Amino acid sequence: MTNKRKFELWLKEKHSENSGAPSSYLRCMDILSESFYSNKKIDNESLYEVFDFNLLKSLHEETLRIQKDKNSYLYRKDAPGYGDNNFYSATIKNYIEFLQSANDTLTTDKNIPPFKIESFQKTTKQAGLIFSHQLIQRFIASLCTKPFVICSGLSGSGKTKLAQAFAQWISADKLQYEIVPVGADWTNREPLLGYPNALDKGDYVSPENGVLDLLIRARNEYDNYLVDQNHIPKPYFLILDEMNLSHVERYFADFLSTMESGDSIALHKIKPIPGQALINVPQSLELPRNLFIIGTV
Repeated sequence: MTNKRKFELWLKEKHSENSGAPSSYLRCMDILSESFYSNKKIDNESLYEVFDFNLLKSLHEETLRIQKDKNSYLYRKDAPGYGDNNFYSATIKNYIEFLQSANDTLTTDKNIPPFKIESFQKTTKQAGLIFSHQLIQRFIASLCTKPFVICSGLSGSGKTKLAQAFAQWISADKLQYEIVPVGADWTNREPLLGYPNALDKGDYVSPENGVLDLLIRARNEYDNYLVDQNHIPKPYFLILDEMNLSHVERYFADFLSTMESGDSIALHKIKPIPGQALINVPQSLELPRNLFIIGTV
């Protein structure tokens, strides 16, 4: 769900069913986004991509000063009432309240530190990695919107390093992420999901790159959360480097299908054999919500 959609639902919960305020605030957000970006007040094209409270408060103070001035960059001849009736400043104030409420929801556990993009950017600079604040914001916002992100760019531009740095920064240990180079010979799903052993009907061959093991760990972590919601699930990251080296529709078809349908990925139909240890690979696997897949091309 996009940040814009979340803000819309938050506004509708706050106002009565027949109120026209939510639509007015959403229209103001579009106008403000265009005005702030064109006047270089924000680095992002959309205000929905801005999460810096200090910047938002500064924009709110400036809007309070100039929103009624017909010579200001906020004045719109096609919508003069928004400034005259303080809708612009009220919109930013509501957006700040919305972000604060979302942040409070995510940090109800006092043992979990609040998520700060600035902290990640500071860490990357200390490691000698230079990424713009806008790039980091868009990368993280994309992951929050949909847990499958493609990073494209020239070779050596830092696509893989960005994904690796973020996974390492937010993970508690190395078991939460895998970086897997895609091979030019990947013609089916076996390099990612493995296959039933044709020579031993009670065995399943997992890929040596650790992808399937990562998926199972993520699934188990999320299942623990479903049983006990006081247990906050850790995020897991699968980073597929150079996805374009092979045909994506061949080796990644099962993932694309389950992302859209929500169905499980069928792995095998191996039945338990009396006297033989059970395999640790489930017959099917549903991608959990704490799994994030990042590809580079």
